[in-house]
Amino acid sequence: FAEINFGGACTVKDVGDYASGAVLAPVGGDKAASIRVGANVIATLYSENDFLGRPEAFGADDRNLRDNPIGAGDTSSLRVAGRVSAPGPAELLWPAGGATFQRGDALVFFWRPGVSALISGSEVDHVGPLGDAHLPYKSLDGNATGTLGSQKWYVFERSCEGDPVCVSDWRERSFTVAAAPAWPAAVNAPYSDGIEGGVSSWSATGFWRVTTTPVAGGTHAWVYNRTETATYNDGSPNAGFLTSPPVTIPAAGFSLRFKYWFDGETANPHWDQRRIQIAVDGGNYVNLYQLTDDKERVWQSGPFIDLSAYAGHTIRVRFAFYTGDEYANGNTGWAIDDFQITAQSAPACSDPGESNNTAATATVLGGSTLGAQICPAGDMDYYRITASAGSRVIARVEGTTALKPYMELIGTDGSSVLAASDGGSVGFQIPVSGTYYVKVRSANHPSEGGTDHGYTIRLTTDSDIPTVSWVTPSQSGQFLSALPANLVVNASDGGGVAKVEIFSHSSDWGGSNWTAVCTDTVPSDGWSCPLNPATLPEGTALAFQARVTDWAGNQAVAIVWGIANDRTAPALAVTPLPAQQDSTVVNLTWTASDSFSGLAGFAVQTRIDGGAWVDWLTNLAPDARATVYAAQPGHAYAFRVKAFDRAGNTAQAEVSTTIKSCTPDGFESDSTPLLAKEIFMGVPQRHTSCPSGDSDWVFFQATGGTTYLIRALAQGPTSWAVLELVASNGTTVLLRAYPPATSMIGQGAAICWIAPRSGVYFVRAYSQDPLAAGDETAYDLTVSTGYCGFLP
Repeated sequence: FAEINFGGACTVKDVGDYASGAVLAPVGGDKAASIRVGANVIATLYSENDFLGRPEAFGADDRNLRDNPIGAGDTSSLRVAGRVSAPGPAELLWPAGGATFQRGDALVFFWRPGVSALISGSEVDHVGPLGDAHLPYKSLDGNATGTLGSQKWYVFERSCEGDPVCVSDWRERSFTVAAAPAWPAAVNAPYSDGIEGGVSSWSATGFWRVTTTPVAGGTHAWVYNRTETATYNDGSPNAGFLTSPPVTIPAAGFSLRFKYWFDGETANPHWDQRRIQIAVDGGNYVNLYQLTDDKERVWQSGPFIDLSAYAGHTIRVRFAFYTGDEYANGNTGWAIDDFQITAQSAPACSDPGESNNTAATATVLGGSTLGAQICPAGDMDYYRITASAGSRVIARVEGTTALKPYMELIGTDGSSVLAASDGGSVGFQIPVSGTYYVKVRSANHPSEGGTDHGYTIRLTTDSDIPTVSWVTPSQSGQFLSALPANLVVNASDGGGVAKVEIFSHSSDWGGSNWTAVCTDTVPSDGWSCPLNPATLPEGTALAFQARVTDWAGNQAVAIVWGIANDRTAPALAVTPLPAQQDSTVVNLTWTASDSFSGLAGFAVQTRIDGGAWVDWLTNLAPDARATVYAAQPGHAYAFRVKAFDRAGNTAQAEVSTTIKSCTPDGFESDSTPLLAKEIFMGVPQRHTSCPSGDSDWVFFQATGGTTYLIRALAQGPTSWAVLELVASNGTTVLLRAYPPATSMIGQGAAICWIAPRSGVYFVRAYSQDPLAAGDETAYDLTVSTGYCGFLP
């Protein structure tokens, strides 16, 4: 399954070999989060294709692979075999063959289980059988190296009980135990070391070294990684011991504290194990504490470790790092700084439930509210609950002050995490009647704890359905590209929302399924997830589903239908302009279309003489296909037309031209009545509009009662001359005529007039567009006698 608790996409396979994630569809490779196993088969998951990498065999269901050695989201191939079948032999990993250790070293033996290996048996010379293991490693204190000389360790596998065929061959490997050197002279507690002076009194093996980064304080710290790469990857499983100077504990009340930083594969207990060990008076090293469940890449304060039991003795503290195998070792490693053994006891703890730090010692949590406290430091509290199949239970932590709780609901095996939350509540629908556990710790474990980290915890049932509604998108017909970048929903529940899952569906409702977009488990910033429309297919009938789950497993769904996703820009073409043109009137025309969402409008920008682009028209209608620009002679112009569709997609195209300098006609200056030139009957005068706003004035002698025809005939494509007949005073306009709307060469404005009396009269001609200028505005002005006729 692609999700924990048998949720999400599901792949079902019969007995057989499945060598890659491609054949594990629809879950696919590196996506498995939970698994169900039939009664007659064993499933072996592998972290790499072709049955390589880390294997883990399952003979029973597992609701969450996150806490397993294989991990969640790390399965790339699969083998399914019958329940009664020979398991593959183990591959021994660490210690390496022929390795040498000192007497008293504590070891963790790692191996790679074979196919269908549900149980591993292991043994060490002079120690004897180590007992069955469901995990691919066994930890031994210093008795593992208690006998000098050559020793062997052995592992065999089992896939079932009571049938010889279910037992694999043994695998064995030798290692050597050498005598440990005498301890150097001890120092008396209190003792502190910031790793800033000499470190000759420390002992370091493997990749432990002094570094300048990362450091907690000062300029130096210990780190486990290689100088060459600043990682602990050397292609093989590896381990190293960092051992403090001997320190004599004079009396009770002393504690061990240190700062540490970690960048590794996982904070789970299986790989990249970080163990704190102690030896007393030259004896064997024993495991005191294993760091797990902590934050990475931040400096943490290690747990308070009470050393009162060692009063009157000399101890050495060891930081032991074991990768376990050769995978995922390209990280920075484990750093240690500010090592202290001081007369500072752990602050008092008033938790009546202590010590309930494991599932085996869990406090019973029934219907009453319990008061508790995360003790300093590194405390975890376990609670035991009894629940019936089908019930929806929720555990709530309340009344906190400094505590930022992190909670897990754990299955009947005491280790499998069924649900987790940093929101103060965790819940689940119980699948099988039995005993379950709730684990509470600080989100900053193990650095925090104390009297200000108190809380109350209670167990309730919850059958109320959450509420959910869409905010973005909110209604059908909306285009994704025109919306904010996040999908947003409102979700609420009286017992708290555990998660919001968002799914998308294409417009192909007959041939596709809902696809997961994201899962949001953090309520503090609202329920949302980022969405890139480019990751979704185009269509006008997309839908989004929001599925809300509360802490008890109750769910509610909201769907918004009819959402459009248009990622295709409009089609746009602008008619080219001539390289040069005489007229200052620039006619811009274009064609455009958008067959999906439809055009929303246009905009036009201009650029003069290679300068910056400037917005000119910003809100042209969707049906606009032309516009006119009034330029100035002697300048270069570029035009950028932009087309927008309803989904916000944009297309643009550019054209350019240069406007020739304007040459005045031969009758200039004639721009006022006083400068008017005489025009003779029937003799045309060629005029142009130059510069912009130019007026051409002429005068003629009229005879009373005579009919005169005055015309301005266009001689250029932008010649739109207006005619005015002006009285002899030069101001009174007697008649005005405009050019036809579709004026062509040889056509233009005309006035037919019968002179009321003899005398001098003026004619004024000017462009209907006051900004038009240039040779293309040319027109022929004529005054002649004749007669006028009007066609119907």
